[in-house]
Amino acid sequence: MQLRLVDLLTVPAPTLTNDSDVHAVMPFVAAARLLGMVAEDHDRMGVYLSSTITVAELPVILESANEGYAYVSVNGLRYGVAVDSGSELDRLCAQRGCDTDRLGLLLYTVVCSKHLDARLPGTLGRSGDEAFPEDYDAAARESRRLRLESWAEEITEAEGVIARNRQLLNRLRTSAPQHP
Repeated sequence: MQLRLVDLLTVPAPTLTNDSDVHAVMPFVAAARLLGMVAEDHDRMGVYLSSTITVAELPVILESANEGYAYVSVNGLRYGVAVDSGSELDRLCAQRGCDTDRLGLLLYTVVCSKHLDARLPGTLGRSGDEAFPEDYDAAARESRRLRLESWAEEITEAEGVIARNRQLLNRLRTSAPQHP
């Protein structure tokens, strides 16, 4: 039975199943954290849903489960969830079957380092029927370049946030305490 994110929070002991009859029971804390992470990812990536559906209404697809850990997909984004405790939640590479953490948090960086060359839409200059092997190679190189450029921008932004936080911390350390 396919459940939506909101169902994981409202149904007692929600059980995800897939076509191979694999199942996983999602604890409330894991479901709540998953909903928050999916919403954050959609916001960061600028993924907008239609006006008739919210993030909470997105279906959760169980890819596989083993030893207290479930691999789920929500709107094409993949996550690993510790279903035995709900304490661990990982953002996984977007390539199905890959259990490696993604490089970053933006649309181009939802893959791991092994899948940087996965072709991005629009990088293949010719239509599939007219494309030559060198076209696919060029598209893979361009996809890699775009992904690494995006990741570099993500890192630069994170460094800026850290620098501003350090400045604030240092200012607070050197300022006189405020007494109410």
